[in-house]
Amino acid sequence: MANKRQQIVDAIQARMKTISKANSYSADIKTVDVWNLRALEDNSLPAIQIRDITDQLPADGIGGGRRDHVLNVIIGVQFSGDTSDIQARELLGDVLTAIGEDETFSDLAYRTEPSVADLIPDEANKRICFGQIVLDVYYRTGLWEL
Repeated sequence: MANKRQQIVDAIQARMKTISKANSYSADIKTVDVWNLRALEDNSLPAIQIRDITDQLPADGIGGGRRDHVLNVIIGVQFSGDTSDIQARELLGDVLTAIGEDETFSDLAYRTEPSVADLIPDEANKRICFGQIVLDVYYRTGLWEL
């Protein structure tokens, strides 16, 4: 069985795959990858790329052989060249809405909080090319587990 950190990443990936117009979101996500940092072709966009960057481990456990974790996750959204700033903001909003549907990911975590929502321009082409939501996912494991 996968460790809890992997289960959380898998749950985020599954949740991002639900973003579609059929599910009342503003766009249809075409690609959802974990740790795929390459630029995608326009026919694969919009795309979501998930990266679990840092798992902060407090110096002491919480007692009883347990430990709290704060997993920093970046949910990057890559846009096609004709995406407007309004559409980009709506799609970032869709990501937040999807996460907020169950911020515990079926009790894998005890809390999830967004900390950053960015739009990143492609200065050379004068367009928005990327956005990101940064999440802090709070969860608990055994003292020596991820």
